[in-house]
Amino acid sequence: MESLFTQATVVIELFGFGYVASSFAVHTHHRWHQSANGKSQRSSTSEMIADQIIPSQRQLTPVEQLRQQCQQAGIKWRDAHGKNRHLKKAEMLAALQQTVRPERQPTPVEQLRQQCQQAGIKWRDAHGKNRHLKKAEMIRALQQLEQAKRGGISPPQPTTHQRVA
Repeated sequence: MESLFTQATVVIELFGFGYVASSFAVHTHHRWHQSANGKSQRSSTSEMIADQIIPSQRQLTPVEQLRQQCQQAGIKWRDAHGKNRHLKKAEMLAALQQTVRPERQPTPVEQLRQQCQQAGIKWRDAHGKNRHLKKAEMIRALQQLEQAKRGGISPPQPTTHQRVA
């Protein structure tokens, strides 16, 4: 039993040494042929592995670019007709042209701020401490300005509320 165990360990050691020696020989052979053929030598094997793992970035086809645009716009291009039939190029172009986003309309308060700005009424920081005129105050100031223009009276200044200490 002991002799069998000894023979097994000798065989394992020989195969292990043979594997290491052959892999070293193959590695040396590749290195030697690389430098002999005029190719640039790598500084480490990790660079060779990294080149093999990372695929090169390919250019997208026009249809793939359209599919990306459709996806970003929220257009369903995949299986649009059912039975795994996708949108065609012309259909994607038509759908993208229809989804032109309308310009955002200003809110009523933003419209009042624009009117106050054009009329010369100070609405920003009117009360101090970064407190602006409220909607009702802007409407009142614009109405007073309009009445003053009709009646020939000088326009009143917007009221500022100050605390009495």
